[in-house]
Amino acid sequence: MIYRESKLCLNNENKYCRYTHISESKFRQILFYFSNDETAAKKAAYTKISRNTINSIFAKLRVKITELSFSK
Repeated sequence: MIYRESKLCLNNENKYCRYTHISESKFRQILFYFSNDETAAKKAAYTKISRNTINSIFAKLRVKITELSFSK
C-alpha cells in the first residue's frame, strides 16, 4: 500500500514548479492568465487557487524573467 501511495505522488509531480500541490495543468492555466495581464483576484477565481498563492507564483515568475533577461 505504501508503494502505491508513493507511486501516485511521483506521477503527480509538477515539472514547472517544484514543492507545490498544484498540478501542471493548473500551473499552465496560471501562466496563461499571467500573460493576459488579469488581476490576481480574477485569476484566483478562474483557477480556484487562493489569491496569495497566485501572487507568490507571480512574484517568483517575475524574478525568474528578470534573471533571464539580465543573463543575456
